[in-house]
Amino acid sequence: MPSRALLGWSLATTVGVYLLMLLGGVVSSSGAGLACPDWPLCHGRLVPPLEGPVLLEYGHRLMASLVGVMVVVTAGLAWRTGRREIRAAAVLALLLLLVQVVLGGFTVLLHLPPAVSSAHLAVGLALFTSMLGLAVLVRAPILQEAAAETVPAPAEATLGRWALSAAGLTYFVAVLGGYVRHSGAALACPDWPLCQGRLVPELSGPVLVHLLHRLSALALGLVLLGLLWQAARHRRARPWAWSGAGLALGLWLVQAALGGLTVLFSVPVSLATLHLATGSLILATVLTMGLVALRPELAGPAAEAGPATAGREEAPA
Repeated sequence: MPSRALLGWSLATTVGVYLLMLLGGVVSSSGAGLACPDWPLCHGRLVPPLEGPVLLEYGHRLMASLVGVMVVVTAGLAWRTGRREIRAAAVLALLLLLVQVVLGGFTVLLHLPPAVSSAHLAVGLALFTSMLGLAVLVRAPILQEAAAETVPAPAEATLGRWALSAAGLTYFVAVLGGYVRHSGAALACPDWPLCQGRLVPELSGPVLVHLLHRLSALALGLVLLGLLWQAARHRRARPWAWSGAGLALGLWLVQAALGGLTVLFSVPVSLATLHLATGSLILATVLTMGLVALRPELAGPAAEAGPATAGREEAPA
């Protein structure tokens, strides 16, 4: 079945983009970003000596090439489905891939300017979300090929808005975190949870950028609490929402701890990479929740609700 083949390719490509982002984070955090100072060659050669930082950076380029091919194949399969939303996601993924390749080259040729490096991460995250969204959308016809379009109930629409708001904020926090790392502001606040021993230090330069990242991460935690509260109101009828919101909030707690440890241990590569990995998982979780809430057929058959629950579900959230 073409849909199942597309689902497999889209999921595999999503995982590939995720792993590529993590490898890029390792390259950046370890200082290997200019181990190949030219582009698209490396030290003027197609295959340079594979040792030390060069091996890491060159491995990142090879993996990027592989993932790029996977994106193209997935987009080709998506186009053949004829579904407008699937085709739109495929075209978006191809455009993002093109921009990502160009930004990757500029990042090297311009010697890692913070703005370009952060844009490289931003487009990578956007590509990740587009591939994940494509995979989620592809799942609908597999579950209900003969089903009519399902209209979200008020409760589902509210959950969708909360989840997609959380996804947008997660994306912002992640990109800002990338800028903090690339601009050298990661240790502008060398302690945690305070900053330079104060609750409110002098707000200027790298300190301001660093604190903005912390405050936006805190705001994300509050939004995730709101999402969990919304999910709890409809827990029996929509257990998937409760599970997803709980997972997102749990990942946020892990992310907050990793953020603090990253600062306290002076930004080691392992913790910085885990910090990026967990943030991307939060994004994947809340984005999937939002799409499922706005496309209820993606969740599969609805849970049976008792009389009391059924009456409450009719009321707008």
